[in-house]
Amino acid sequence: MSQNHDIQIGNIFTHSWGYDQTNIDFYQVVKATPKTVIVRKIGEETVPGSDAGFMCDRVLPKPFTFTGELLRKRPYLWRDEWHLSMGYGSASPWDGEPESRSWYC
Repeated sequence: MSQNHDIQIGNIFTHSWGYDQTNIDFYQVVKATPKTVIVRKIGEETVPGSDAGFMCDRVLPKPFTFTGELLRKRPYLWRDEWHLSMGYGSASPWDGEPESRSWYC
């Protein structure tokens, strides 16, 4: 029997992915049932001054600035944290710190 998650509406998840670059996507929970959550992708903003490096910066989520469709996910527990499968990796709970991203031109 699977365990019910403790994810709440408003929680933010981060998904880091990419090849030769690091993309960051943020998702916010808009609905939660005992076994599933509904999330939507949200926007991000560059941390001022963090873009001084070469092809990199740090970003923070912009809650409630929805940019994507509704996605239904069944959370799974890994290393004592709830994660969401994203098809190419997983999204983990955002820890409140800026996320590093990079790109290749």
